[in-house]
Amino acid sequence: MKSTFEGEKGLKGPLTGVPVHHDITEIVLGIIICFIMGGLIHSLRVLDIYGTLSALAMGLLISIFGGLYWLIVLLVFIGVGYSATKFHIAEKKRMGLAEGGTRKGMRSILNVMSNGFVPMLIAVFSQWIPEAPLLYLVALSTAASDTLASEIGVLSKNVYLIGTFSRVEPGTDGGVSLPGTIASIIGAVSVGLIGTIAFVLSPPEVVLVIMGGFLGCQYDSVLGATLERRGYLGKASVNMVSAVLAVLTISLIAL
Repeated sequence: MKSTFEGEKGLKGPLTGVPVHHDITEIVLGIIICFIMGGLIHSLRVLDIYGTLSALAMGLLISIFGGLYWLIVLLVFIGVGYSATKFHIAEKKRMGLAEGGTRKGMRSILNVMSNGFVPMLIAVFSQWIPEAPLLYLVALSTAASDTLASEIGVLSKNVYLIGTFSRVEPGTDGGVSLPGTIASIIGAVSVGLIGTIAFVLSPPEVVLVIMGGFLGCQYDSVLGATLERRGYLGKASVNMVSAVLAVLTISLIAL
């Protein structure tokens, strides 16, 4: 597939995946945005202190090695995830299924690492990764798809174990529901849309981002129903492995 990300003569346009040559203004602006968002994230209790610090570090690395547009997409994902986490938070707390338990929906460093580590690695090593912006979006699309599926799906009373489709309790590892599935598609589409604006994606690339995110969410459910339920993997590991699988799948299709 011919990419819209290719730069000219090895130089970086704002949306390419070749080595970053930001001017000082862009670097300073990215750092300022990261610290402002770090303060806002902590004040809104989106993340605990360790989660906030790890998110700040990831944001700085993504901004420096990827660019300002990469950072903006990350911030949109954080906003979408925060909204989904706070959606019907009182009911989730009553059910004992609120993220972070008694922390009222606050996420931790584990959540940050599980959702942000793969995108961060792609940004840091974008110089050597073909189609790095596309794969970065796929990793974030997977995270958004899974986050919305989990936060919305947990409110459904009709949850089924993926693969066997036997009825299970909401919040069960590997459980899927119609509202959760619809939410997962919305999550993937949201990243696809912001990617279209930030990275000037072609229509086939938008489809790949959405498809990658949705597939990543299904990988997560399958791993949750098998390895996580048996104690071989934790939730954070499942999220990271799912993102890697989604990125590899789209890499095979796109390259």
